[in-house]
Amino acid sequence: MDPQPSTSSQSLSPRKKRPRIALSVTEKDMIQNVYKHVFEEKAASLLPIETPEKKECVSKTADILGICVTSVYSVLREYKENKQFRSPKKRGPKHSFKDKLDDFTFAAIRRKVHHFFYANEPPTITKILKVVNEDPDLPNVSWSTLRSIMKHLNFKYVTKSRQSILIDRQDIILWRQRYLRKIKEYRREGRYIYYQDETWINEGHAPKKAWIARQCYRPARPY
Repeated sequence: MDPQPSTSSQSLSPRKKRPRIALSVTEKDMIQNVYKHVFEEKAASLLPIETPEKKECVSKTADILGICVTSVYSVLREYKENKQFRSPKKRGPKHSFKDKLDDFTFAAIRRKVHHFFYANEPPTITKILKVVNEDPDLPNVSWSTLRSIMKHLNFKYVTKSRQSILIDRQDIILWRQRYLRKIKEYRREGRYIYYQDETWINEGHAPKKAWIARQCYRPARPY
């Protein structure tokens, strides 16, 4: 901004889009002084009983300084409320999850994911998020942050192969053995047996995608 702007209509520069940075105290003082000069100059050309319109003075101030009208109104409002101008607050660097979490937390989250592998259960963000946020020793994280953490821990979200092998849990195997013994016993006793429901399984019962370690990922080869 020109430190000594001219108010003549011939020298008014077109308004330029100013970068979105906070105004300094010096710039605010300049805007206030230019507005005061424009207001007094306009008042001198009117009758004593007339008052210059604020909107017109603000618009001319914005034209002289090459800034938007909103900035002028903002400066005038700040001066009216505080009777002085304050320096803009300096914002520090934006910290990511890598700066907020330590290696111990990353290792603990990695172990949570590995527990799903040990239990032969495909890990998903929803499942991992639940166990992480339920752990009192770990900080609560959001869904998007956990997804970024998983990528940082070198996990990859991939489509699983549909060539799955059916593996029963030990409790299901015992349940099936108990059922076969009971049904054999009931048939030998001549009891009436009623089948009320039917159970089946197919490849659609398994999730299509899951998180795996990148070093263990091997793309499926086409036949």
